[in-house]
This record gives sequence, C-alpha cells and structure tokens, in this order.
Amino acid sequence: MENTTPAISSNGVQPIQPYRRKLVGVRRVVAKKKIEGHCTAVTVDNWTVVGFTSQMNRFKIGDLVVFMEIDSFIPRVDRYWELWSSMNDVFNGEIGLRVKSREVSGTYSQGMIFPLTDFPEIVLHHQNRIQKIGKDEATRELLSFSFADSLGIKKWEYPTHVRPVTGIIGELSPLIQKPGNYRIQDIGNSVFNTHAAKNRIYQVTEKLDGVTMHVYKVSNQSPDLLTYFPALEPITGSLPIPPTMHTPGGRVGICNRKHEFFDDGKNIYWETAKTSGILDKIHKIPYRNIAIQGELVGSHIQGNTMQYPEGKHEFVVFGIWDMDARNYLATKSVELLCKTLDIAHVPVLGYGPVTKYGKSVEEILAYADKLGPGKYGGVKEGLIFRANDDWKKGFKVISNRWLKMTEK
Repeated sequence: MENTTPAISSNGVQPIQPYRRKLVGVRRVVAKKKIEGHCTAVTVDNWTVVGFTSQMNRFKIGDLVVFMEIDSFIPRVDRYWELWSSMNDVFNGEIGLRVKSREVSGTYSQGMIFPLTDFPEIVLHHQNRIQKIGKDEATRELLSFSFADSLGIKKWEYPTHVRPVTGIIGELSPLIQKPGNYRIQDIGNSVFNTHAAKNRIYQVTEKLDGVTMHVYKVSNQSPDLLTYFPALEPITGSLPIPPTMHTPGGRVGICNRKHEFFDDGKNIYWETAKTSGILDKIHKIPYRNIAIQGELVGSHIQGNTMQYPEGKHEFVVFGIWDMDARNYLATKSVELLCKTLDIAHVPVLGYGPVTKYGKSVEEILAYADKLGPGKYGGVKEGLIFRANDDWKKGFKVISNRWLKMTEK
C-alpha cells in the first residue's frame, strides 16, 4: 500500500502534500444491470464498467472488487495473462493494455474490475487487519489504499509535447503545491447532498487540455527559501545564467508538474512565458513569494485537441500559490488580478453552488457533455469546480463526449 504521508525535512519545513490520484483501489459494487448486446453494466461507487454478461456475472451488489481507473496501464505479465490478447499498447517501451473510456450500446464504460480473490495478497492483508481492528474499520482502511505500485500498474501518460523539453535542472520545489482535482465520480453524490456542499460557492471554469506550468518568483528578501529550489548555475559549461532567471527583485523560475527548467533559449515553457509577458507581470503582483499556476496549451501540446493554429502556444492561469501563507489566493482575487494585468485566465463560466449545474453525478456529467466548442473550435474537455474557501474541496468533471472524440 502506498504511503501518502509527506516527510519532514531536517530543518523542520514540511513539503506540500500533493494531490494524488488513486489509480487502482478496492471499491464496492453498488449497482448492476443488463444492457443490449449480451452485456452487463456494473457500477462501482460512481464509475460504470461494461463487459460481457458471462464475465460480469462474477460480481454481485455489495462485493468488494479491485478497480482500475481509466489511464491505468496494465503490463504484459503472467498475473494478467487473460488480457494478453488485448495488449496492443506500448508505454515507455513496455507492451500492455491501456484502460480507456469506451461506449457500449449507449453506455460509457470507464475502467476495469477484477474479483478481489484474484489478488490473494490483498485478501490476506484484509483478513489480518480484520483480526486486529475489526471488519468495519479494516474495510474502511482497505478502501482508502492505492494498490497501483504493488500491482505493477502505471499511469498512462499521453505524449504531451511534439518537441523535446530541454533545460531540466531539477525537480519541482516542495514549497510549491502541485495542483490537481479528483473526478466527480471519485467524490460522488455527497457533494450535492450535504448542507455545506449545497451552500459552498464554486468558481466554475473550462478545463483546458494542456500541461501544468508554474511561473514563480522568490524575493531577495527570502534567501532561505532558495535552498528548496534547484541550484542556479550555468549549464553545459557554456550557457550563463540569463537575466530572465536572476532579476533585481529576486529569482524567477519556470516548472512543469515535475521539473524546473533553465532558460536555454529552446525550452517551450520559457518561450511561452516570454511571449505572454508574464515574466514582467509577475513582479506587479503584490505578494513576495508566489507561484502562478496554469496550463500550457497550444498546437504542440496534448495532440492539439483544442485546435490551436500551428506554432501558437499560451500560458493560461487558473491559480496563484502563496509560498509564505502556504495557501492559494482566492479564486475571485486571481481572476481580478489577471484582468487588471492583462494575464490570460481560464474561461470562467460562472460562480455559484454545484446544484446550479446539476443535482447528481449523472446530471453534472450530462451538463459537461453539452458544452459548446472551445476558443478555436475543439470540443471542450470539461469543467473545473474550485471552492473559493478551500481548494481541497474542488473537483473536475470530464466530458464523456470529449473522451470519446479524443480517445483519451
């Protein structure tokens, strides 16, 4: 089982705990029905999986099953030999099966399920915990674990860039929060049913099909923070530190979800930052140490599902992380800052309670499917709901129509 507890560094500063997707976990079957074509749809939590009735008859309502979400990459190993004939995908040089959305007789199937008994090590762990803490508590614990690593399942990563990414100098600083939102299916109808959820105000924005990009500044008045960032020094023995990275006000850096980059004149993140004007505008934001977060989108990103003109890329902001407060600025404040400084911000569809857009998981997914075309004509990917009072209460709604059209 994966441990998601962040370590504490030697000088007492605790790194930010990132959002982590539970790609593989134990779930409970909550519904089951036959559909056309000798198939049966089985629902685990809020995910629906469709298969031949002869296979789905193994599962009963109330059963605990192992569920692998879409984007799971199942390797071609003996444990999964029954899937070998379907394993035609290659990821990082390895043959396997990518789990993805598909439509069967008008029903969207998203994920794969396996009998819990196919994984005796999980069963044994559960039985041992039952003896120690009781069945109810042991089962709650089991449902919280991710089993991706222990079962050899990786997250399928769509090739994000047409051209190689250059200038990597280190990992993303632990002082910068990695953005991320759970899908509405993983949260379930509780977001619609509780009094607090019904009255919580969300900023609702279009979800863009890009890659995460951070533009940060660390003030000269906060030199202690720089120990948590990659050392700033010339690379390859010839490129000096450019003035874009070492400014009179302090250090400026650019990162994606995993790495920080040197401005080597070829990096697509730095190129886009320069054309957007964000490198100057970040100094006009009245906070000492911040990371502006957004999406890098454009013709060379994510297969260009957004249909950008060839060669055009943008940095589109969705949030600002305050490193000193260790929190996000309020969504409305970020929107107003971007408007004042002429910084591109993700399209805002509105503000309001979640029930304004749907009163169940099914209704809100249907709403996402009805979104119109994007800026350049591509189908919109979906919606992001960000709670103004607590970003951890946010979630995303991916359009099934978009998944079908893009095969993602």
